Amino acid sequence: MKESQQHPANHLLLIRVSISIRARIRLTRVLISIALAYGNTQQVLSSFHASQNLIQAIPPGASPLLQLPYFTPAVVQAVEGESARTHMTVQDFMRLPSSRRESLAVGPGRLTQIQYDTAIKTAQQLPQLSVEKAFFKVTGERYITPSSLVQLVLKARIIPPGTPAASIPAVDSKDLDDPDPKEGDLDALHGRGKNDVSAKEAQPPLAHAPYFARDHSPRWHVFLADAKQGKIAVPPFTFSTFDNGPLFDGEGKPTFKMQTLRMQFGAPPQPGRYTFVMWVVSDSYVGMDVKMDVVLVVEDAEKAEGWESEEEISEPEDGQYTVFLHISPVDCVSSVLCFSNTRLVVWNGLLTGALGTLGQDRLRAWGAKRVGPRCRDSGRRMSPPASNPSSIRWETRSAARHGPV
Repeated sequence: MKESQQHPANHLLLIRVSISIRARIRLTRVLISIALAYGNTQQVLSSFHASQNLIQAIPPGASPLLQLPYFTPAVVQAVEGESARTHMTVQDFMRLPSSRRESLAVGPGRLTQIQYDTAIKTAQQLPQLSVEKAFFKVTGERYITPSSLVQLVLKARIIPPGTPAASIPAVDSKDLDDPDPKEGDLDALHGRGKNDVSAKEAQPPLAHAPYFARDHSPRWHVFLADAKQGKIAVPPFTFSTFDNGPLFDGEGKPTFKMQTLRMQFGAPPQPGRYTFVMWVVSDSYVGMDVKMDVVLVVEDAEKAEGWESEEEISEPEDGQYTVFLHISPVDCVSSVLCFSNTRLVVWNGLLTGALGTLGQDRLRAWGAKRVGPRCRDSGRRMSPPASNPSSIRWETRSAARHGPV
């Protein structure tokens, strides 16, 4: 039995420490909420960094190397040098040649060889998130239009510090793509995982935090900031699991599987080119923040239609005939059909509500094109007939019969 369990005073001390840790965690979350309310980037970052310092038991502004086992201020000073003006991160330390690292850290008054090996092994298992690509998209659309629902998609891999470059596989260009969900996949459209997807989800290893009073699963906060104004543009989205596990194999080595992280927000109401600073901040590790510039291009609603045909609906060719359907909202999803050698034109004033994404995807799969001006509210093309001034017209040709939408 441990000594802390044998002696009542030690046991009471552990209880008090645990309560104190929980109180400080709650306090940190309150600080984050207050900082987000004011929207200042630096205050939000400082709140997140306070969480890192608390979990790692490192004073604010101290060297990130103190996260490694057996590293004391004296060892850190020997590694960084007495004249160093900035601290060395774990990544910087692990990028040094192995012989140089060992000569700096091992020796009298510093680390023993066993302690050094333990520290290096720990550093090589820290879940450092490396962002390979970040881009914006709107599901089912080629362009981003004002006030549309935008996704920021991050493609990233876990690459621990000190991983040899030769052992890191090259990025497959297919892994950087983000195809739209298949038609009819309501779970994917609404962001819900299926059984076969959730089976691949994985949590990162518990945070290496020997002075933290309980186990902690690391999380990452992703947000967009306006560098010119120093304000938060898109509030943080928090991620604690990844969609393509496992992250490490049975031997503790990284699998380098590409992970996809998404955050959704509304696009700016005006067309233009918007430059943001994207932050990816861990709540558990010091010095592993990711900062990169991302550009959101919002096209004018009319200009975005350049990829679609602007031609008027032509007359049917020989052997073809035109069908006009007036479909109720209830029947939209289940009744739209396309017949062989038929040009189908759908008129439906409530297309944006009942038909939704599924109907649009199916019409596009048929080669549909939208004609006329865009709807002011939905952004979709409109060409109202005299009988229905709020309807929307779709046209498509197909060489085969299709089932219901």
